[in-house]
Amino acid sequence: MNNIQRTFLGCIFVATAGGCSTYVTSTEGIDFNRSVKIVADNLRDSLAEVQSLEVANSVDTFAKGNQRTLEHLAVDPKLSDSTVKVITGQFDFLVCYSEALKDATSPGASWGNSVSSVNSAESKLMGDTQAFDNKLTGKTVITDTNVQTFDTDADRVAKAVSSIGEAALTLYGEEKASKIAAAVNPDLQKYFVDLESLLTSDPDSKTPSTGLAGILVADYEERIATVKYLATTAAPPSGPDDPNYFTLVQQRSAILDQYMALLDREKNGLAKVLALRKAVVEIASAHEALSRKDDTTFKEKISNSEELVRSITKSGTTSEDASSK
Repeated sequence: MNNIQRTFLGCIFVATAGGCSTYVTSTEGIDFNRSVKIVADNLRDSLAEVQSLEVANSVDTFAKGNQRTLEHLAVDPKLSDSTVKVITGQFDFLVCYSEALKDATSPGASWGNSVSSVNSAESKLMGDTQAFDNKLTGKTVITDTNVQTFDTDADRVAKAVSSIGEAALTLYGEEKASKIAAAVNPDLQKYFVDLESLLTSDPDSKTPSTGLAGILVADYEERIATVKYLATTAAPPSGPDDPNYFTLVQQRSAILDQYMALLDREKNGLAKVLALRKAVVEIASAHEALSRKDDTTFKEKISNSEELVRSITKSGTTSEDASSK
């Protein structure tokens, strides 16, 4: 028995030394999990940005109107909390899967806990779906059909993780993870495609009209339109002799500053969503490489994903910067 173990471990060493990964290594599991988590965290920021914009737009609408009471003022974001919960739930499920894959690479790890976490995340998706109601929001970032597709794919992934994981309990950790990645990959690739569409299905457009990117653009354009309207109502100074000259100049300057700031925020916000979408594509390719035991491609794709996310956290990032990655 000891000879068999030494031979088995020796094969792993030779494969590693030769630069070709025979299994999903613990390092790969950690790298994949980290990349998925980074994307999920940045998605939350983008969703919060959209909701904040929508509240600001509601305040502007009130300010331009003639309503004199606040009791019936609707300032809730159109991208409702239930919709945001459903969207983040899709990425949370992906995080649970990536954590399970990472845990599978560690011999002696409690695989039962990992399976339970994936199943719990899948169950939570179903629960969030029951509370999902996008019919009155006017937002099409995710539809009832999208949700059903997500649920179906998540259910298949969860079942594959559970069945393969239980059948592979006696396997060495990295071999177990490899079998799980290969079994889960077909359904997970469908899941990735849906996540891409959730962010936007027309990423090459300068002004995407679908998914989260489309909503972000529409909300910023609404805000920008308000500032443009203010510019038409701001009285111009008649000349230096006008006693209100400097006050009027400052007012017009403030409007211009606000306009330029909104343009910059729109550009950076859109760049962030598009970079997240590209990162999802790279992560999907990385998982495909894991399922084929292609270590070289995995490293390249994960590196690309993390560089994309780093690009949106650097100061001064532009949409051109992110789209060129």
